[in-house]
Amino acid sequence: MPVINKKTITELLANGDTKKAISDLRLLVKSLGNNDLDSSIILQAGRFSRLQQDILDGIIRSDEASINEANIRKSILHFLKQIPEDAEIQTGEPLRGISTTKPKSGASSEPVTPVSQPDQPSRPSPVNEGPKKILFLGANPEETTHLRIDREARDIEEGLKLAQQRDRFEMETKWAVRVKDLRRAIMEELPQIVHFSGHGGGEEGLILENESGESQLVNSVALGNLFSLFADQVECVLLNACYSEAQANEIVRHVPYVIGMNKAVPDKTAIEFAVAFYDALGSGKDYDFAFRYGCTAVELEGLSGSLIPVLKRKA
Repeated sequence: MPVINKKTITELLANGDTKKAISDLRLLVKSLGNNDLDSSIILQAGRFSRLQQDILDGIIRSDEASINEANIRKSILHFLKQIPEDAEIQTGEPLRGISTTKPKSGASSEPVTPVSQPDQPSRPSPVNEGPKKILFLGANPEETTHLRIDREARDIEEGLKLAQQRDRFEMETKWAVRVKDLRRAIMEELPQIVHFSGHGGGEEGLILENESGESQLVNSVALGNLFSLFADQVECVLLNACYSEAQANEIVRHVPYVIGMNKAVPDKTAIEFAVAFYDALGSGKDYDFAFRYGCTAVELEGLSGSLIPVLKRKA
């Protein structure tokens, strides 16, 4: 199975594939948990994207473009020197983290973060009080790794149709979600459960789309402020995206139950967790049980990442 390490990234730079080198370097750095270095790489990724756009728009000369790209490659080589020689990840299925290219990225190792917060008292879930609307929001910008979001939505809907309490749930899906789509959908649909499926950028925020179908980061504080306006309506938020625990920590200040991911989550794991989570809700179980049921489903399938989902409860 192909790997990403310092050697493969250096070879990409030598072959002139700067875009892929930046993408692979981000994956490698994220696997090491080096957020400071990752932030520096994001800046170079932005510089490279703007440079490519300037070339397409014809507003920069070829000699200037070559010089600018060479400077970006030098920065990447400098960042590589800060990475341990034995650092390496295997490439496999897509991960739900920020990415600058479409090639598939590597799966992460198991975290040591506790699955939930057992020290906090559990509270009764309002799942059985009446019909609930699930708002499924999908975003997979053109330049990010392709995810099977459509399959995730389909499998959830199929599971709910077969559930014992299928009449208690309805699901509304929104695709290629932009920032304005997010706020409008919550306002118009008045959901009890909000489900986001896509990419996450850790502390930088969740990745939605802009008017051109490209990535647009929405920061954690802004998301928390949005959900504070619907605190009397939304009961649970599921952020099925890499490194979305940062956003969960903000949203849970206003919403009773929030699920985020504490590391990069493989696509298969994310889908299996989500489908089992809603299977449990459809059987009349509460949010706590549904969360544990989702984690167990991942284990039963023999997939990695059963400890990646984390459940937050409002204090």
